Order: sequence, then structure tokens, then C-alpha cells
Amino acid sequence: MNKEERERAEDDAARMALLFEFGRHRGNRGLSQRAVAKAMGTSQSAVSEIEQGITPDPRISTLQRLARAIGGRLLITLETDEEAVQSVEERQIAVMVTLTRAVTELTDTIAKIQPLPPDATDR
Repeated sequence: MNKEERERAEDDAARMALLFEFGRHRGNRGLSQRAVAKAMGTSQSAVSEIEQGITPDPRISTLQRLARAIGGRLLITLETDEEAVQSVEERQIAVMVTLTRAVTELTDTIAKIQPLPPDATDR
């Protein structure tokens, strides 16, 4: 896969993930596709096709209306290659911090359940 094909695949995956999020948030709010469609002034099948990625490249204005209909708003950002690298590094650091906290909490929990003998910490 060349660079252009990889970038197109990444863009497609990001778009599909976004469309999936619309359905997830709609469901979490207990809204039906029919109710969302009515608020948007479109059909239930149009909402379904957007959420499933059947509509290959929905307009930004359509996604904005969909976001408003489920009680949200669509935010679009531009990320340069340099920012993308920095963002990945920041996410990696955040994951490491989260894992460190989880290990610390787990260690504390285990210590409360079964305290270590005094000589065990010297090993």
C-alpha cells in the first residue's frame, strides 16, 4: 500500500468511526432514528444510511444537523503532520500515566487484601 492509499484508508476509517459515533450517541440518549430524522427534516432511512456509512461522504451541513438533532454539535479540526506526531506522543504519555495509576491502585488494593510480610519488601 502506497502513501496515498494508506492516507485514503485512514481518512475512510476516521469517517466511519465518526458516523458510528452518531448512532452510539443517539442510542445513548434513547432517541430513535425516526425522532432524529423528524428533527432534521429528513427520513429515517437517511439517518440509518449515515450511521451505517452507506452514505459514502455526507455533507458537513448534514452532519451538523444530525449532531444538533441528537443534542450535540459537530466540531471539525485541522491537524498538520507535525501536530499529528505530537498528538500521538501525547496520547502515548497519557496511556502510560493511566496505566501507572492503574498499577498503583491495583497494588494498593492487593496490599489491603493481603498485607505483605515485612521482609517481602526487601527482595
